[in-house]
Amino acid sequence: MKIEVSKNALSGALVALGKLVSRMSPVEEYKSVLIVLENGTLRFHTCGPEETMEFTLKCEADGAFCQIVHFDALQKAIRSGKGKEVSLEVESGILLVNGIPLSPVQIEWPEVKVPSPLNPVDLPDGFVEMLSKAASIVNRNEVRRTLQGIHLSQDGITVTNGKELLNIPCELKIEGLNLPFPLALLSAKPSGDGQLSVWKDRYLTMFRIAYPKWTWTARALPGLYPNWKQVLPPKEQIRHTVEFLPERGDQLEIFLKNVPENPPHNQVELSMSDPETMYIQAGEMRTWITASFSGSWEEFMLPMNKHLLLRLLSLEHTKIEACDGY
Repeated sequence: MKIEVSKNALSGALVALGKLVSRMSPVEEYKSVLIVLENGTLRFHTCGPEETMEFTLKCEADGAFCQIVHFDALQKAIRSGKGKEVSLEVESGILLVNGIPLSPVQIEWPEVKVPSPLNPVDLPDGFVEMLSKAASIVNRNEVRRTLQGIHLSQDGITVTNGKELLNIPCELKIEGLNLPFPLALLSAKPSGDGQLSVWKDRYLTMFRIAYPKWTWTARALPGLYPNWKQVLPPKEQIRHTVEFLPERGDQLEIFLKNVPENPPHNQVELSMSDPETMYIQAGEMRTWITASFSGSWEEFMLPMNKHLLLRLLSLEHTKIEACDGY
């Protein structure tokens, strides 16, 4: 029995699956891939110490097999093929990929205990794209492990690195969950309707994010997420507001990308040139964009770090509010 699947689809899937692979690990399962054929469905699994990733591919096949091989060997065999299809077959207990035999890895694949029923909740449209925006804020070397990931709650998606705080409001019917950094999920770029399941495994909180072709299962980060709302100043303290159209933000972004580095602060100064023009000074460089102001700007200048301002613009913000001294 020989199966043929799209080389492009499988090669693309291995990019995301490979994010959990640790080639230097002494633990065999962390550098291997489990391949299962069952009921006309081909499934590829990789795992790390605290997470697993699964890619599902429909195929025309009536048989069944279960093989564990080294990830690098599988990837090399797939790349060796000249055509648009990859052939897989099992002969005498050996998996052949494009006719190349892959030595089986003799281990017992770790299984995640999943309760039944899971009672999943629906994820909002564009959830992975929102996670991708939030991920740009995360400091993965943060000492506080809870802040190395992304917080989900009824308030939406929240991240902070100690200097920046981002909240993306969206409808999530959960009390609170700290995702580890979702590198594999972001690399997969899943589409379709997604669902989130959360359950307890003794003292651990586990979760699963499932899309039609992808399933990410992992252990939630421990600890309580900081009360990020306390960071936000009361509305009555906001005395300076400037707002501009998205195309003016694009214009400012192009300018900032051409501003030379000026450590340690890379300071950019925003001020009002006239009631319809914002003046931007960065070292010896300057520019103007059309903007509208409210509050007191006559004697006010707002200093910002160039990279933080670029991040604000990349997240499509078009309104900046400031207190005195912020």
